[in-house]
Amino acid sequence: MKQRRPKIFFIDEAHHLLAVASGRKLTDVPEAIKSLASLTQVLHGLIGTYDLLTLHDIGDQLSRRSIYVHLPRYNAEFIEDREIWHSVIWNFQCQIPTKEPPDFLSHWEYLYSRSLGCVGILKNWSRNALGEALNEDAPTVTLKHLEKRALSVGQCRNILKHIKQGEARYAEIEGKIEELYQDLGLRCPPISKHQTTSQPEIKSQDIEPKKRRKLLEIRKPRRDSIGSENAV
Repeated sequence: MKQRRPKIFFIDEAHHLLAVASGRKLTDVPEAIKSLASLTQVLHGLIGTYDLLTLHDIGDQLSRRSIYVHLPRYNAEFIEDREIWHSVIWNFQCQIPTKEPPDFLSHWEYLYSRSLGCVGILKNWSRNALGEALNEDAPTVTLKHLEKRALSVGQCRNILKHIKQGEARYAEIEGKIEELYQDLGLRCPPISKHQTTSQPEIKSQDIEPKKRRKLLEIRKPRRDSIGSENAV
């Protein structure tokens, strides 16, 4: 890296770096990356799943030196994401090298449900479906080919569960600006340092009279005489 001087050094599937045996080795991961970047003077980029957010809680130095770039899935809850998803499907079906172009747009909901709005899953899925069509010498990729190579419902639900957990974790890190302001004391009126309550100092002259009065009320231990002095 020192000789070739790349602009950035990417580590793909970087979440596998977290698969270590103990917690101490996990803390060594960000230190090793930071040291490597410092020695080579080359920017390092980690590409992976939401599991990479675990590095956020390991060390503060890595957190303050890092920039998070979120590449979210297309969310069908938003109109804009649906429109982009239609465009993605159109571009995919135009790139399928078959005799007849496939019609993916008619099945966009099915393609979304089994790819969860992730282009990477859609890419592998369409490639495998193309392989099925070529093996059958079919003129194009049909819904039957897509269904044959699609992820199961259980697999999709399991992946979606982890995606939602990661999205919530990222929102927690990037959001909650009001809680940050509250913790920093920016949401309450400032006061003078002299107005802060402190434990009052106890002076010896304040408690001395009380001690003296208390000692006067207590009899010293002595033997009392019994009877009168004129008794025979």
